[in-house]
Amino acid sequence: TRYAFSQHATGRRVHRHIQQQQHAADLIRPLRVAMASYRASTRRRLRVPQAKRPRGTRAR
Repeated sequence: TRYAFSQHATGRRVHRHIQQQQHAADLIRPLRVAMASYRASTRRRLRVPQAKRPRGTRAR
């Protein structure tokens, strides 16, 4: 079989693509962590007013 371009070039291209994917993952992971911590902080902030409700409501 004849290849339109050399196997060597495709191998390098695939490797570079994998490297780019890993780089993207490295960029995304801290963002995910930041979003999780942000959500946790907002959840903590939103939970505070429940304490001010009348005693009749069941404590969660």
